[in-house]
Amino acid sequence: MHHRSLGLAWLFTRLRHLFALVVTLGCLLGTQQASADPVKVHLEGVAIDKLPELRAFVNVVDDDLKPVRSKGGFKLQMDGTPLTDLTTTVQSFAESKEPIDLFVVVQVSSVMKEGLTPAKSGIARLAKMLAKIPESRIGLISYSSEYKKLEDLGRPNEVARELDKLKIDEDATETRMLDGVRVAIDLLRESVGKRKMVVVFSDGIDAAGTKDSYEQVGKKARDAGVGLACIGYGPFEAGRLRNLIEMSKAAGSTARGSKVVGDISSHFEQLIEEILSTHVIKFGLTQSGDGQQHVFQVLFRSGKDDILSEPITVSSLPQFEPADPAGWPWYYWVLAVAGGLLGLIILLAIIGSLMGPKR
Repeated sequence: MHHRSLGLAWLFTRLRHLFALVVTLGCLLGTQQASADPVKVHLEGVAIDKLPELRAFVNVVDDDLKPVRSKGGFKLQMDGTPLTDLTTTVQSFAESKEPIDLFVVVQVSSVMKEGLTPAKSGIARLAKMLAKIPESRIGLISYSSEYKKLEDLGRPNEVARELDKLKIDEDATETRMLDGVRVAIDLLRESVGKRKMVVVFSDGIDAAGTKDSYEQVGKKARDAGVGLACIGYGPFEAGRLRNLIEMSKAAGSTARGSKVVGDISSHFEQLIEEILSTHVIKFGLTQSGDGQQHVFQVLFRSGKDDILSEPITVSSLPQFEPADPAGWPWYYWVLAVAGGLLGLIILLAIIGSLMGPKR
């Protein structure tokens, strides 16, 4: 009997150790899975033309830059402090029908001889998509040794018919990408109450560019509330495509690139999907503005992780009539009143039965 008890104790001890090992391995694998499946949250811009409604344009993408769609889990922060009790609605950009002003900046130096044709096809598809969104406009800037504004912001169908103006400059000995991007950002500053975006097709090389200058242009876009998406094609110096990544990262946007000309078409398709999948989040601000500068960020709940976007600075938040705090939907109140009345009827019935005549 004593030996049997010892044997059982030994067995239970081993089972506990095995269980602990399984739990530990499960936790480790869960941690690895969580860290292997991150998402990035990019706050492209905010619109404050319809206060107390603040509209935030937010991209959520995975490591492969594929859009992650969500109908909830978003919160707004102002100056580092979460804003509570805000009414919040979430739509995709395609659902919202929000207008967009967009400039395409295209490299036309001789290195792009093979890439320009698929790029023009991609721009045509982009314009076709924008034509379905009322009040949206597209403009066109080319660059080689200097930039040229080929088409100002206009109707997408009309600009698409002018793509033949994009021609290779055989005489260019250097490229000035950053000048063209800066001009596009400045032109979009005049757009009010719209989503604003610059799309760059380039090999990532600027004759006067430095690591700091690419980041500075990206920050210029972010401060102006302008999205800055890049499609890179570098047949000879693919490593320079890293410049586009740094520029887009500083802007809080995305970049794709390849040294293979056949990838250009799919990169434009991915970009179009990303644009249409962008979350348009409407927050009802419950406190009036004060005319001062404020910094906004969007917090996204992904599983157990809270992921914070890059900051966007609003130079002056004007005064406005605040929105009502978020509360129960109207049908919750109807159900609550109905439930209360039902409870009261039951209570009165019980009291009546207790106080009724006794036989």
